[in-house]
Amino acid sequence: MTKYKGGGLKMPAPPQMTLFGDVFDDRRINVYHDESEIKKKGYLLIGLVYMPQHKLNYVYETLHKVRDKYEYYGEIHFRKLNGKPNHPKSLKEKVAIEWMDKYLDTLHRNVKFSALIVDQKSPSFMRGNFKENFHIYNRFTALAIKAGIKKFYSNYPEITLKIYSDSKDRKTSPTGELLDNFDKYVPFRVWMDSILEKLNRRIAIPKIRFEKDPLVLVNSSEKSPDGELIQLTDLLLGSLKQVIEPSKKPTKLELGKKMFNILYADKDLSPNWKYIKTSVQLWRFPDEDGRPTNDFPVGILKYF
Repeated sequence: MTKYKGGGLKMPAPPQMTLFGDVFDDRRINVYHDESEIKKKGYLLIGLVYMPQHKLNYVYETLHKVRDKYEYYGEIHFRKLNGKPNHPKSLKEKVAIEWMDKYLDTLHRNVKFSALIVDQKSPSFMRGNFKENFHIYNRFTALAIKAGIKKFYSNYPEITLKIYSDSKDRKTSPTGELLDNFDKYVPFRVWMDSILEKLNRRIAIPKIRFEKDPLVLVNSSEKSPDGELIQLTDLLLGSLKQVIEPSKKPTKLELGKKMFNILYADKDLSPNWKYIKTSVQLWRFPDEDGRPTNDFPVGILKYF
């Protein structure tokens, strides 16, 4: 409480609430993580969705209304979207396409999407620095998270993060024991990298804090808001993969075209182009000189 000059007590203002009853605080950020590969090109793809915690219920309800529309409540997994979008039985395909439409129309304002293409065939990729494959995943996931923070939250003095990752991506023993140190390493490395950025006075980055449980492994098939956001992350990342190396499957091809429209929003075609441009990030690392680049192959152009 704060004292008035007259000696009375001023009660603190109650926290601002959203329509869904959540405390409004843009500085508390959920990060959803998924990964994929394009083995022929040597690409590891790391996909991340960033969103304020207080927007979680709104985004979840927006996605769930699409499920209600088609009465489909199974997992949306990009790899399994093999049906034709106009077929009456292609319910999950219809849900996936409408989710992408929702992202393009409105959700991009609250849901930021960032993807890193780790180019393991680049002559400057130092494979010898990584004893195990999961060391590559861990290090570049931390790098990708930090890059997204710099892109979307550089004007914030401080943010608090909680990371959610698909548990199916983690390396386990036959008994189910985790063999990688992903859940411990990634939050620590993100925090450490942010400290080093500040010490070196590079591009602005906020002070980073973490929730009590900084990284949570989520089964993407679970029926919960966090499970739903992992599925959305998988959908966005799978659609990006289509932009690079498209499949002829009609639903996947349509989703790839929608992602192309997100990445290359044109002010003459999309009324949301200004917002979309600030809501997505895509980069490849390393290039031939060991630097980050925005250059990557766009195979889907032949289908336009």
